[in-house]
Formats: sequence, C-alpha cells, structure tokens
Amino acid sequence: VRSCVVEHKLPLRDVLPIVTSNTAKILNLGQKGALEKGKAADVLVLRKDSLEIKDVIVSGRRIVKNGRLHFKEQFLKDS
Repeated sequence: VRSCVVEHKLPLRDVLPIVTSNTAKILNLGQKGALEKGKAADVLVLRKDSLEIKDVIVSGRRIVKNGRLHFKEQFLKDS
C-alpha cells in the first residue's frame, strides 16, 4: 500500500480496497473488510505522511499503539 501511494502516487481510495474489502470478499470473510455495524471492528490507523502503521485495533482490542505492540499474550501473563 505504502509503495503504491507514496512512491507511485496512486490514490489511497483506489488502493485501500485491494487490501480490505476486496480481500475479505474473495476470502469469504463476512465480518471483515469494512467498518460497519455488526462487523469485526478491525481498524488500521496509518500516519498520513508516511503511511507507517500507527495503531491497530482487532475485534475492538488495541494491539498496536503509536507503532509499538501494545498487548501481552495470556500465556505470558504469569511469566
């Protein structure tokens, strides 16, 4: 995505469906691919200038915050 938008100057609105809604549809992932009521609530937040990953929320749970992992697996909880 970053290469297409930053280096090749393709509009993000044209590139984004390739890795979101189109992919979800082809893989038959009905709960993924769009921000809509009843869907999985997966969100990827990118930095505007570089398109680097800033935040990732999966099923309503933040796993990346400010570009860094922000969770601990349950099996590591007591270690």
